[in-house]
Amino acid sequence: MVKTLAETWLSSAKWTVTMDVFVEAEATQETRRLLSSLQGITVHDPPSPEPSPEYRIDPSAAAGRSRWFTWIGEQLAGRSVDVVHVASDGIFLAGRGALAVPSFEPSSPGTSRSDAISATEVCRALDRRGAFSFIATSWPENPSPAAMRDLSDIVAQSRPGVVAFQELDRDLEATELLAAQRMLFEGEPPGTSLPGAICWSHPAFVLFPEPPQLSNSDATTTLLSELTQSVLASAETPAWVAAGARALEGLHARALGPDGLNMDPDVAVALNAVAKTFNDTVDSLISDSEEVRRDGR
Repeated sequence: MVKTLAETWLSSAKWTVTMDVFVEAEATQETRRLLSSLQGITVHDPPSPEPSPEYRIDPSAAAGRSRWFTWIGEQLAGRSVDVVHVASDGIFLAGRGALAVPSFEPSSPGTSRSDAISATEVCRALDRRGAFSFIATSWPENPSPAAMRDLSDIVAQSRPGVVAFQELDRDLEATELLAAQRMLFEGEPPGTSLPGAICWSHPAFVLFPEPPQLSNSDATTTLLSELTQSVLASAETPAWVAAGARALEGLHARALGPDGLNMDPDVAVALNAVAKTFNDTVDSLISDSEEVRRDGR
């Protein structure tokens, strides 16, 4: 299944795709073997088996906390990502959907532990890495695909960007996922229904008779300068630039009024001031470093 999902990304976009893959420790070597023939994929070593500091201090306080996003952040070492794709089971946590992932914390012999990752944690991780899209795949025989649908819906309503959900039990060959990816990232209509997939995006990306305030004709924000956009288009975009851009897009989306088109004039002035500070910072720091080439390559 992991190889099938990876292959959809390699064949869904016209540009070069690079992937960082994170799996539980027991599956690392087999995953490397399965993906060895595919280009642009890094399967990361599992984290230290040592318990987290929180667990060593108070095991009960660490219950329900996941080290997955901490591990992923450490491995990416300041790099941004465009899309975060999670394949897991789902679970309801305090009545809302969450991811159920293997725990890295110690467990009793012959037993296993799972961590629940809430939608809030997912959104925080997406913001820190500057991701503009989140894909959730419900693993085969998932005891609660409804929980993952609910989590995906929460993420979609909490931040701008594209969100998709795929149920592998209904799409074992991932053909619907591939069609959804091509629709979302290449603008190619699938031409048929996708019963195993759900997609969320801003209505303006589907139909925008007039662009929202501070937006281009395609409904993207005008708050980002040309230089900032060129840095975002680079294959080596620093996470802080992508995270700042996503934050500005989030502020822009929340500032629009009930009609989704207009905002308070004072808010527009404040947004432009915040955007100028951010764009000037990008210009200053990027110009003084070799971190990213200005031509976006």
